[in-house]
Parts: sequence; C-alpha cells; structure tokens
Amino acid sequence: YAERSLTVDAGGVPVAVNVRAWQDDPAWGERVGALVERALPALAGITGIPYRGPQPLVLTESVAGSLDGLAARFDVAGARLEVAYSASDAVVVRELAHAWFNGELAAERWAVEGFAGLAAEWAAAAIGLEVIPGELSDELVAARYPLNDWAPPGPQRTIQDDYAEVAAVELVRQLARREGEVGLRAAWAALAERRSAYQPRHGGATVDGLSGPPDWRGLLDAIEAAGGAPADDLWREWVGRPDQASALATRATARAELDRVATVAGEWELPASVRAAMAAWRFDEAGGLLSGASAALDRRAELERRASAAGLTLPAALERSFEGDRGPGAAIAEGDAELGAVAAIEAAASARPIDPGPLEATGLAGAAPELDLAAARTAFALGDLAAAVEHAAAAQETWAAAPGVGRTRLTVAGLVLAAVGLLALLVGRRRRPGPPRGKRRWPMAHRVAR
Repeated sequence: YAERSLTVDAGGVPVAVNVRAWQDDPAWGERVGALVERALPALAGITGIPYRGPQPLVLTESVAGSLDGLAARFDVAGARLEVAYSASDAVVVRELAHAWFNGELAAERWAVEGFAGLAAEWAAAAIGLEVIPGELSDELVAARYPLNDWAPPGPQRTIQDDYAEVAAVELVRQLARREGEVGLRAAWAALAERRSAYQPRHGGATVDGLSGPPDWRGLLDAIEAAGGAPADDLWREWVGRPDQASALATRATARAELDRVATVAGEWELPASVRAAMAAWRFDEAGGLLSGASAALDRRAELERRASAAGLTLPAALERSFEGDRGPGAAIAEGDAELGAVAAIEAAASARPIDPGPLEATGLAGAAPELDLAAARTAFALGDLAAAVEHAAAAQETWAAAPGVGRTRLTVAGLVLAAVGLLALLVGRRRRPGPPRGKRRWPMAHRVAR
C-alpha cells in the first residue's frame, strides 16, 4: 500500500485520515482522499454534529470478494473503512456516514442504517454527487417484515438484509418529510447529547438524560419531541412487531393524560418521576403518578378558591412539593395540611361578631383576637401551618367566649357595685352623730327627783 495522510476539519474537529491505496493504483488514493476532504465537512454540516469517531480514520483499498460481496465495509470500533477499488463515491460517502451513525446515537440496526443512508444522500448532494436512492422493488416488498426483526449481520447477505437496508432509508426519508429536515436534525442532536424526550416544559437548568442509545421506543419519543409531529403510525407500518402494537396504543393513552395534567399544572413542572416513567415506557407507573399529580392539582384549585375568598396568600410549599422528588403523595399531604389551616382561619373569621353587643364588647375588653387572626394569616403565607392553626384557634376561642366572659364580667361588676353600696350604707349608719360631749343628759326620773 501507498499511504497518504490528511487532516480534515469536520465540524470544528480536526480528523486525522490515512488513505491506503494499492501501490499500482495511485488514482484510487487521489480520488478517495479528495472525496474524504469534501465529504467529512459535509456530513458534519448536514448532521449538525461534529465528528465523533475514533482517530485516525483509515480507508483501505480492497476487492469486493474480501468484503463478502459488499462495495465497502466500515469497522467503526477500529475506525477502518475497507473500500472496494470499484466502489462509487456515493458508497464511500455512505460508509463515512457511519462515523456519525454507528450505534452511539441509536441502538437499533435499522435506525443506524436508515440515518446513515439519508445523511449520506444529503451530504452527497451538498458536494455535487449524483445519488440514486434505493427502491423497494417487488422482490424486496415480497420479503417485507418488521424492521425490529432485522437480525445482526450474518456470514451471508440475505434478501431480508437487502429489504431492511432500503426500507430503513425509506422510513427515515418519510420521517424527514413528516418532521422536516430541521426536526430530524434536532432529533439527532438530542440523541447525541443523550437528552431524554421528556424534559421540563418551562426550561431551567434541569435536563433529563438518557443512560445510553435508545431503542425503537426512545427513538419514537426523540423524533416526535424534536419535530413536533406524531410518527407512531410509521412505527406501526414499518418498525413494530404485531406484539408491540399494544405498547404503542398504551403510549398514546399515557401521553394524552400527560398533556392533560400538564395543561392543568400550568407553570408548575410535572415531577421528574413522571418524566422518567414516560421515557422508560413504564406507562402503568406513569399513570399512577399522573393520577396523584392530578389529585394534588385538585387541592391546589380548592386552595386558590378558598384562599382568594379569605384574603389569604398561598405559600410556595405546595408547588415545591409537587415538583419535588418525593412523589405526588407528598404534594397531596401538603395540600391537605394547607386546607386544614385555611379551615382554621375561616372558622376564626366566622366567629368574629359583626356588630358586637354589650356582652361581646365587655368580654372582648383587653383582648386582641384581631392580632391573633393577623398572625395566623402571616404564618400561613410563610408556610408555618402549625403556627397559623394555633393563632387562628386562639382568635376563634376569644371571639366565641366573648359573650360568656362579658356576662361574667357584668355579673361580677354588679355584685361589686352592690357590695360597695351596702358597705357604704353600713358605714353611714355607724357614723350617725350622738349628743354633744361635755353635757350629761340625766334620765327624767332622776331630774324630777333631783
């Protein structure tokens, strides 16, 4: 071999390339080297993803017989691309696309081949190559089967391989028409960044990630999330096996409920546990979580109605609990506790006399139930529910007891006044004036005798 070394910029990443041509075929090396210099930047631009493969990228001239009859074969792990001396430029570009689509973005074989095939068509067109897309001939259509059943490569290429390779590109081509080229590229970017299709709806710093390349289920989620158009009908037509149809139906029901609850939630984010269950297609679990979230939102609606009527400011605790990671049960418990505090404040306000009579006015003299009620409102707004209930109970007790206290006070006051009057009377009698001192008064008989 005669080797030629190149450095090619592919999306801002310098890629070391070695082209190994037979010594007696330098034209092949020149042709393929020039093609790589144009194709790698085009693929990076088409996909929107910088080169992600290992380096150096080695392209070696070969014969078709050594490639099991193929025109080219890419060993992604070793970054070695074997190319038949007679392979067309379009074939080389398609194999180079596997540096992007190699099992790192998607786990399914049909997705790897379909994405690579369409990206290669776009890149080839961008650098002026004529590409003739594969067609589903009658023979291939007769071999049709679900793409999820496409087996790993075997020792011999079969008609099923030929069908699946063409069908995979056709499916991705239809996705590009359905979601738009921008939408498909956005899906590729999300897959490259390991971003889940179920993200917080209102942004923020939190990004839910994927643990690895998704299978057919995660791919459907990613494409719909990026493009915005439903694609589950294409999954039924091209991808899924008959036994997987029920999963697609269950998914549709769960996503409808997810949208409904999210609409009710408004600016509140759904819990991360809901998003995780949906991303993993654990729809039974997601349904239970959404039911709990809906119950918590029902409590929020009642709280908003009653707080508005009572002139209360709702604390932020329910929102934090709803969006937290303790599950909907924690939010329901918080909502019930807040409703209990609101009820206590409502009861206290109802106990306040509208037009206090003498008994109430007397019973309330020196008391400050209004201050207790104000303290209850303040504590509630701060989320101190225990203090709010305590202050509200104190205010209610004071107002409720006012008539009895007033009656007691008036009774005591009357008794005190009566006692004072009696005492005054007694004192007055004891102080009645007697005869003048120094003048002795004798009994009449004594005076006569005298």
